[in-house]
Amino acid sequence: MKLMYRRCAGLDVHKKSISVCVRIRGGGNQQVEIHEALFGTFTQELERLRDWLKQHKVPTRARRSCRTNRMRS
Repeated sequence: MKLMYRRCAGLDVHKKSISVCVRIRGGGNQQVEIHEALFGTFTQELERLRDWLKQHKVPTRARRSCRTNRMRS
């Protein structure tokens, strides 16, 4: 598989929490570092999430969505 990003994060957003996983692939060795964290959804926690992503130098983020859109009658 072709390497697209050496450093990225995935966010799984819920009503009361956000699960985050950062994956960092090293230079020559194909080792992958994985960092995981859980944050709340209030402003202070979102600011902590922002700082955590900056600390891991993550330029790219992906949000996972499993929401089902239902038509209401």
